[in-house]
Amino acid sequence: MFAEAGVELWLTPPLAEIRLLDHDNHNRMVPPFQAAAEHAFYEATRFPRTRVVLVTGLPTAFCAGAAPEELLAENGAAISDAFSFIRCPLMCPLPVVSAVSGPAVGGGFLFALYTDLPVLNQHASYAANFMSYGFVPAMGAAQLLTTKLGYLLGTEMLFTGRPYRGAELHARVPGLSVVPAAQVEETARRTALRIARAPRRSLELLKSRMAKPLRQASDNTKEEELAGLQETLRNPEVRARITRLYAQQWRGMHPR
Repeated sequence: MFAEAGVELWLTPPLAEIRLLDHDNHNRMVPPFQAAAEHAFYEATRFPRTRVVLVTGLPTAFCAGAAPEELLAENGAAISDAFSFIRCPLMCPLPVVSAVSGPAVGGGFLFALYTDLPVLNQHASYAANFMSYGFVPAMGAAQLLTTKLGYLLGTEMLFTGRPYRGAELHARVPGLSVVPAAQVEETARRTALRIARAPRRSLELLKSRMAKPLRQASDNTKEEELAGLQETLRNPEVRARITRLYAQQWRGMHPR
């Protein structure tokens, strides 16, 4: 077990549980948090008795996406770090199951969808809200959302940027696991343990095959996407929106 920058790793074979617990920052994607999460994935899979990685978050926030100061930074390091963090579940050589009890926004929602089997909360809100600020998403977002959620819903989420409750996503995406809040972690853990009955090498081979199309898609479009993202983040209107709307949008994910 280790704990760094709001991230904990617990090794309980055959599972390795990565807990995202940065309460103060709502699990926002800041460099120390991202680095700790990547370290946790590395250590989880390095342990030979691990067969499945289970990722959990806070009831109030699975991941709040990029922090505004990272979006407004005028260098490529923040974007590169975000790309690496968001794709951790995709690049992990073992299956990854996520218990997405709290809201997941922007890059945080992409991170959740890059896990092999996310379990959502029917009452929580989820958003690919990049265009609500006016900047185009990167990190393979277009391919990811249209593949995992279907072309029409994925396109709608990306263009409108609006939040969706888990129950709405469940009604529109056949097979998506969405359960009441009290059942999210239990359901995810049960799924992870069922997967972990298979031999580790068999799981590695299947994961590699299943993840290959999304890996290739995000690799092939990375440079084009990053160029578009950086261009739109330099737009004064976009920068003003990020400054003005960031806190307001996050509060909107928690309706009273």
